[in-house]
Amino acid sequence: MLSAIVRFSLRFKGIVIALSVLSLVYGGYTLSRAKYDVFPEFAPPQVSIQTEAPGLAPEQVEVLVTQPIENDLNGIAGIESIRSDRSRACP
Repeated sequence: MLSAIVRFSLRFKGIVIALSVLSLVYGGYTLSRAKYDVFPEFAPPQVSIQTEAPGLAPEQVEVLVTQPIENDLNGIAGIESIRSDRSRACP
């Protein structure tokens, strides 16, 4: 199979060159029309944990539930930072 492709390429050099140029032109055209937002943003992965404990005040949930979870997560290898967002406490 490979030898047949090589023989065809050597026999019909003009066709192979024309297809190569056509592919190069089409690639350049496609690249020039590509939008810049198609490339992914390189943001670190994030995990959101929401804690809830019926019957407890938001301050008690923070002390009894959320802080122990944060303390346990601090010991995990590979964690770069931990942040708490207390602004979404349920009334």
